[in-house]
Amino acid sequence: MIKRQSIDNQLDDDIYSKVNPFNWKFIVIGFFLLIMGFLVNFPIRKTIIGYASAKLGSNRSCPMTFERLDLGNFLQWAKFTGPIFSGRCYGQNSMSMLRLESLGLALVAPSVNPPGLKLHIEIKKGKTNLNIYPTISYPKMGLEIKNSVIDGNLLKNLTGDIFKVHGQIKIDSHLIMTKKNLTGGKINITSKNLSIPPQNIMNFLIPYMNLEELTIKGSVKGRNTLHFTTLKLGSKISPIIANLKGSIKINPTNTRASTLDLKGKIKFTPEFIKKFAILNLFLAGKNKDPEGFYNLSIKGPMGRPKMGLE
Repeated sequence: MIKRQSIDNQLDDDIYSKVNPFNWKFIVIGFFLLIMGFLVNFPIRKTIIGYASAKLGSNRSCPMTFERLDLGNFLQWAKFTGPIFSGRCYGQNSMSMLRLESLGLALVAPSVNPPGLKLHIEIKKGKTNLNIYPTISYPKMGLEIKNSVIDGNLLKNLTGDIFKVHGQIKIDSHLIMTKKNLTGGKINITSKNLSIPPQNIMNFLIPYMNLEELTIKGSVKGRNTLHFTTLKLGSKISPIIANLKGSIKINPTNTRASTLDLKGKIKFTPEFIKKFAILNLFLAGKNKDPEGFYNLSIKGPMGRPKMGLE
């Protein structure tokens, strides 16, 4: 029998093969604690807040200031308190300002349609509570709005006085944009307490109107073209009831230049005609159906549309 001889100062092979797995666990835990200690002690939040304040305030295309910025522990969310946007951000004069109560931004999850990174933007101002879910992708971008209410005052600010309304409007939509152009999706807009304050429309002073109900349903068909399958305005007790269908060709850079092409029917109560006496000039010689509706068409740019009664 041959015996294996060992050389002096050489350890047995079994010693080299026995590695304690707990040593690796301690190494990983120590490395994790080192990173956490760095994040806690290094003023990373202060650095990011300072950088964001400087960059957002000096952005020429959309300058923004804010009172406070809170960040998540791992920067997975951010909340701006008291943000103020220049009119440039929403297509209005640079002297216009829009102040919100808060603006939240959070990472949600990956998206499938379109494929990309899905975010959650929450906007609060008065009775407005918007929940917007954009999907960052290329060349397509998704924009979903759900569980959202926009107040008439905010709508007035965003559209540059095109829409002067009182009340709250519920929004549910899912839109697809390709290189800043609207290419797909659907919208559903409703309201139960809508009213229009006295205002000048097409050089006519319109009296106060309590419309109550609003229903808009549509889908995107073609580039930047939104077709309305339902556009109802007013209730049984409203001074005006309108049922329209048609389309709007959206101008991505100038909302007022978007082109309307709507046709339908409209009905006025005798009380409204009495308050808005000049309406008799347009109704003279026009035929109405047995239910009291006139044929109506609205065409032209949204900023200055042309309305016709038949």
